[in-house]
Amino acid sequence: MNRRPIPTNRLPKLICFAALLFISVQILISHFTTDDDVLYFYGSGVNVSNHVIYFQSRDFRPKPKKLILVWTPMFFKWSLWSSAIEAVQNCKNNCSCEMTTDTRRLEEADAILFHCMDMMPWTGFPKYRNPSQIWVVWCAEPPTKIWSSLSGYRLLFNWTMYYRSDSTVFAPFARFRRLEKHEIKKENSIDFLKSKRLWSSTHQ
Repeated sequence: MNRRPIPTNRLPKLICFAALLFISVQILISHFTTDDDVLYFYGSGVNVSNHVIYFQSRDFRPKPKKLILVWTPMFFKWSLWSSAIEAVQNCKNNCSCEMTTDTRRLEEADAILFHCMDMMPWTGFPKYRNPSQIWVVWCAEPPTKIWSSLSGYRLLFNWTMYYRSDSTVFAPFARFRRLEKHEIKKENSIDFLKSKRLWSSTHQ
């Protein structure tokens, strides 16, 4: 019996459906395979507790320039880190640090940066952790919008990087400051905001 071939106009829809199904399953796995003590990564067999290191004192390596290694992409795209890497390279405030996505430089890195939305089962963690390294978790989303449960990562990270002011590294979405005199344009004197209202909203 000859099977009828799948119409070519249905293939893109089937591919999209399969991709969405795969991503949904992986998100569910990463969400429900966590507990308060240990997180096992599906497929990689990585035990988070193996990376938790206890020590009485901290010895930082004296280096003229610190190396920050980005371990995960940003929303599944490595290219989104390019602007941050370029900003560090062109820092005008004598930033004594370097930023890279080259995982081959793991052993020489002083800090490892993880994006919370990209810590998926297939990402895994470094197989090597130097006690002098700082592991930093960065997130720009509210807890209700984070895809996976973070309870299993307890004691894994040294620093947090978040929009909350009590984070180790305060990373807000934006900042407001008063304009300097030379920044104020005096092309016209029309107050465009006089008849307008301000509406502040959030996606939480």
